[in-house]
Amino acid sequence: MNLSKNAIACLLSLFVAGGACATGADAPPAPTQDSAATQSTAAPKAGKRPKQEVNWYTTPGWKFMSREERNAYRDKVHATKTYDECRAQVHENYQQMAERAKAAGQTLGVESDLACKRLAPKKP
Repeated sequence: MNLSKNAIACLLSLFVAGGACATGADAPPAPTQDSAATQSTAAPKAGKRPKQEVNWYTTPGWKFMSREERNAYRDKVHATKTYDECRAQVHENYQQMAERAKAAGQTLGVESDLACKRLAPKKP
């Protein structure tokens, strides 16, 4: 079985990089590993705090909220600057969701401050 160099390169690009094969002599060269790495997203800026996860796991009553309410709650929690502000926001939301759960004949889980973990005081 005789394969040309172009056919071998084409097969390798299909298997290794998931690329497509171009036909003809004017086919562009396959991207190298280095060029693919430079296209990745830039690293986050130094000194900027990461956003804490605000999801069904960290928020009791998540299932009682609409998508818009979830997004608004997430934005409010991410906008807090101190741990106490964050806890107040979480507590307020917990009270609202507890009322909704009670109205639905269900109970709400334990109030959690996991959404505020990024702002928690550092332990020695």
